[in-house]
Amino acid sequence: MAKFIDISARLDDAKPGIIIAPGEQYEINDDKNNIIKMNLAIKKAGSELDGMTIALGMLLGDDKVAEIEKNHPGMTTRLGTIKQLFVGAMSAINGESPDEVEKRFRDTVSK
Repeated sequence: MAKFIDISARLDDAKPGIIIAPGEQYEINDDKNNIIKMNLAIKKAGSELDGMTIALGMLLGDDKVAEIEKNHPGMTTRLGTIKQLFVGAMSAINGESPDEVEKRFRDTVSK
């Protein structure tokens, strides 16, 4: 007899997102096709910083990145905050802690 495994509790229809400030949250487009395009764009980017900037536009939407910059001047133009936005978005997509993602990012960059 066939065995059925119930995975319904593991499936989540909610979109992942990040919180920038209290009451200010942004959904992330984690659609498979968007992630594939994002990974290709990151590989073609001229630098890691360009790759993170491109990824944020694809994950959050350029309009939302502009909104974040309007609400928090410099947040999308400073290296440290771009990195934190990128790590936060990747954490939300992968269901990992920011520390786990940051460690993997450091390991990948150092290779």
